[in-house]
Amino acid sequence: MNFYGARDYIMQKLKSELDPFYYYHNVVHTEDVHRAVVYLSEIERLSKEEQILLETAAYYHDSGIMIKYLGHEEESVLIAKEVLPSFGYSEPDIAFIKDLIMATNAQCQVDTLQKKILFDADLDYLGRPDYFIIAQRLRLEWSIFGEQFTLKNWYISQVKYLENHVYLTDSAFRMRNKGKQENLNQIKELLLP
Repeated sequence: MNFYGARDYIMQKLKSELDPFYYYHNVVHTEDVHRAVVYLSEIERLSKEEQILLETAAYYHDSGIMIKYLGHEEESVLIAKEVLPSFGYSEPDIAFIKDLIMATNAQCQVDTLQKKILFDADLDYLGRPDYFIIAQRLRLEWSIFGEQFTLKNWYISQVKYLENHVYLTDSAFRMRNKGKQENLNQIKELLLP
């Protein structure tokens, strides 16, 4: 398995082919998710092989956005299936990566530790100090696709989202839940009359 080759291939493709109006789903987000995956995998004591597969899934999880916005997870899976064999990934490895990628879709079942790690890594920013910057990038990206929010309505939607969101791994919960609650409290203060 040539992880570095697979990583370099998709990152170069994302850098050269992603439209610049992807203010949230971009190379920075992909690198962000990867960093969180590495950190959480180490805390959760995954095997080296599991971690490499998770890291690969982190790099490929939003690659389908180059093809379409809604439902990009399925496209990401197709890209992984097409590309990864040339980097020595086996069919079982690719099937495992496919399941991980699909776990980032809110409608899919997140039922293994590995899926939970990628799910938590994808939303790591919710509990970080840079939450407000990243959330505004998402708001701007959505506006391009027709989801217009006034700032007040955006914050109202974020209150609902943050109140319903749960980190699935103990490590992400310990690391980010307090920050997420602080971000939620700040939004609620902003919404006060």
